[in-house]
Amino acid sequence: MWMSASLVVTSFIIIGMMFFFLIYIANTVVTGLGLISKAVELRRDAELSKPMLRVQSAKCLSNYVEVNLSNVGSSSTFIDRSTTVIIEYLVNGSSEHVVEVLRYGESWFITGYYIGSKFYQNSNDFVELKPGMVVVINMLPSKTPSTDNPILLVITTANGERVEYIFTPN
Repeated sequence: MWMSASLVVTSFIIIGMMFFFLIYIANTVVTGLGLISKAVELRRDAELSKPMLRVQSAKCLSNYVEVNLSNVGSSSTFIDRSTTVIIEYLVNGSSEHVVEVLRYGESWFITGYYIGSKFYQNSNDFVELKPGMVVVINMLPSKTPSTDNPILLVITTANGERVEYIFTPN
């Protein structure tokens, strides 16, 4: 009789420990999923609060390329001498392929910016490109780009914001 009673008590203790262990595991899983969800939400918020560059338009004029670059993100970024500008094109009248890294103040310049529809001349070496603003950049390639072939532009800020844009002038 005592053996059966101790067997019943031992069984209840084992079942109780298994139940406690099952609750502990479930709580750990729920807590882990909550932490993962919060991390994904924080990452999404961080991505939404970044600047996002977009080329609104680009055109090839007589000896330069004019680019309207906008910030469609939710925070500002700087366009300055640390910004890298790359242009890739075919030379007009030949099949020569050129890739150039343009230098600020020598082969690319900030001419001004738009806030809404109003244009402002730029007298500084930089522009703080706030959300909704458009900056006008003039690029002077070393050779005349072909107007019949695509031109590739790559613009990257010091903070890593990057935009690529390809267009055919004609």
